[in-house]
Amino acid sequence: MGFRELSDEECGVISSFLPPKPKRGRRALSDDRSLINGILYVVTTGCRWREMPRKYGSYVTAGDCLEDFKRLEYGIR
Repeated sequence: MGFRELSDEECGVISSFLPPKPKRGRRALSDDRSLINGILYVVTTGCRWREMPRKYGSYVTAGDCLEDFKRLEYGIR
C-alpha cells in the first residue's frame, strides 16, 4: 500500500479530535492537515524524517507532533 494524502472527509473527521487553535501567541507555520499528511508520509513510506517533502512543513515540527500524539495516547506528560 502506497502513501496517499488525507481526503477532505477524512480530514474533517480528524479535525474534531484536534485541540482548538490558540487565539493568541505565535502563528503556526504549517496547518494541521499538512503536518498529519507529513507524519503519515514518513510512517507509510519508512523514509527518514529529513526526507519528508517540504510541502508538509518542517520535519522537526512533524516529528515533535508525533511524539506529542504518543504521549497523549499513553498518558505520559
